[in-house]
Amino acid sequence: MVRICGHDFEGWFKKISELSSRPGVYVVGWDGYAVRYTTSSMLTVPFPDLIKYVDILDVGESDNVRECVGNHERRSCWERWARLPEGGKGTIMYAQLLTPDFQQREKIVQEVREKERPPCGM
Repeated sequence: MVRICGHDFEGWFKKISELSSRPGVYVVGWDGYAVRYTTSSMLTVPFPDLIKYVDILDVGESDNVRECVGNHERRSCWERWARLPEGGKGTIMYAQLLTPDFQQREKIVQEVREKERPPCGM
């Protein structure tokens, strides 16, 4: 379970086959490492500390989450962003919140877009 913008999503899944074929909201992210610089009164030079995180790349809704994500037109954008840090290769991952209510799905997508500002699909 992962909490995104106040909503409980199932995930993170590494395989599209783990997603449901039911209606819902999907979030696409990638895992990687960020460098955090910290300072101390004893040190004058910051030192790096690696932090694991998931960066949200895209969000959307569909009547069939698995099919939509599996055949998505923005896949190349997801892959491009997952390679950004120094030519690295992050793992693209997926989360889902299943609900048949179209208006609820649209509302959740809008909330996630406004708060997270994903680089793909804005």
